[in-house]
Amino acid sequence: MKVIVLAGGQGRRLTTALPGHKALAQLAGRPLISHVLDEVGESADMESYVVVPVGLRAEFVASGAVQGAHVVETSATTPTGAIVPLIEHGDLVVLVHADEICVGSPAVVYAHAVGRAGAPVVGVTAGKVDRETRLTVRSTASVEVAEDGRLDDGFTSKPRYIGRFAVQVDDALLDALPRYPSILQALLSGRESIAELTLPKRYFDCGSDALLDASQSRFEGAL
Repeated sequence: MKVIVLAGGQGRRLTTALPGHKALAQLAGRPLISHVLDEVGESADMESYVVVPVGLRAEFVASGAVQGAHVVETSATTPTGAIVPLIEHGDLVVLVHADEICVGSPAVVYAHAVGRAGAPVVGVTAGKVDRETRLTVRSTASVEVAEDGRLDDGFTSKPRYIGRFAVQVDDALLDALPRYPSILQALLSGRESIAELTLPKRYFDCGSDALLDASQSRFEGAL
């Protein structure tokens, strides 16, 4: 089994990251992608693959942030195209996403692409997010990860309305979070049968300079 990290965000709103290098934006003195890979490494004995756009592999390797991971370039312009060549049953897909919505409108695309392979999906950006903040995402989707490809009998996905946004939340997964530093670690440690496309507890949006600064403050406060 492996962890596949999609790190193709272009960081157009970040002055601290060149176009195409969002995952290399600095957080707490290190590239964002290194924090994600550290969490993966601490949680499970799984091979890590980092998927980057064509032409960026050398930059990621030179950064020193992806040591121990396989860096794979892709020319795919859709999430499905980037995931499908690598994914197998039981793999975990991690999205290093540029926006607070985590996956937003592509949610159905991601869910369809990885659901067929029975892989859980989790989105990460950067910083510490509390329970209520995590629920302010604009859209989310459940992904089947049970061995038989079916949802657990006890799983119910209830819509919750926060402001003008509706989100689907797996209460059981959220209730289990206190045992782990983040949703990502909960998935890797417990191999939950349902994963939500939502923000892990440990991370916050780094899609703009202001949000990166906020993430930096939250990250330092969590240390």
